[in-house]
Amino acid sequence: RVSSKTKLQDARNHLNKRIVVFIKDFDRLLDCEIIEVFKLIDENASFSNIIFISAYDKNHMNKVLGSKYSNEDGYFSDKFFTLEVYIPRRPYIKVLDFISQTLKDRLLLNEEDQDIKITWLRSNKELISRYLPTFRDAKRFLNLFLRDYSFIKEEVVFSEYFLVTLVKYRYPNELDVLYNKLYLERKDIISPKLQVVKDCNAKSSDVLKELFPDFSPLEIENYKSIRYDLSFNKYFENYVYGVLCVQEMEDILNPQKA
Repeated sequence: RVSSKTKLQDARNHLNKRIVVFIKDFDRLLDCEIIEVFKLIDENASFSNIIFISAYDKNHMNKVLGSKYSNEDGYFSDKFFTLEVYIPRRPYIKVLDFISQTLKDRLLLNEEDQDIKITWLRSNKELISRYLPTFRDAKRFLNLFLRDYSFIKEEVVFSEYFLVTLVKYRYPNELDVLYNKLYLERKDIISPKLQVVKDCNAKSSDVLKELFPDFSPLEIENYKSIRYDLSFNKYFENYVYGVLCVQEMEDILNPQKA
């Protein structure tokens, strides 16, 4: 009697082609699910014309499996894959280029605005890379940023709103603390400007120091800046309450344009 496995092999041989099986998001499975997939690979890898290709974070997957499935000679996954190809790292400028192009396309930026924003992004590459280290982070961040920024873009400073959204994306709990100004204090009793408190222990302190730097007496400030009380809440509430917004004022002053 011919076994089922032999019948399958004969059928595959008649195809005269190789069968390639792609396994996606392998490292997102639970430990028991990973083991089951390994078993399926092991049971089918003996067929002569079938190839399995999978992409996964090996360190993360082996951490999920734990020491139970590893030994001194190697990791459990090593028993099932005969060839490993390590994906080369991309220079971070590629992520910044993706962010820049997405902003240009979604915000319909003119050439001058685009140049200003790209210059700012590149000058803050080190800071941004700590919050958005991968393309996946950049995509998720942009979905969050563009949705909210579109409602408030005429009322805020782009770079400052971008930084606030970095905190919202990476440390959402600290956003509430910042909104309540627990990380901030006035520069002096009569000053409307805010600065970061000394010995700030926030995880987002690097962003906070960019948002609220020490001021120079000669520095010209933008009235839309988060550093001023009247503009502060706009960066969190995504709406203008109690006063005319910039767009409304422009419509009143330029009725023909409206």
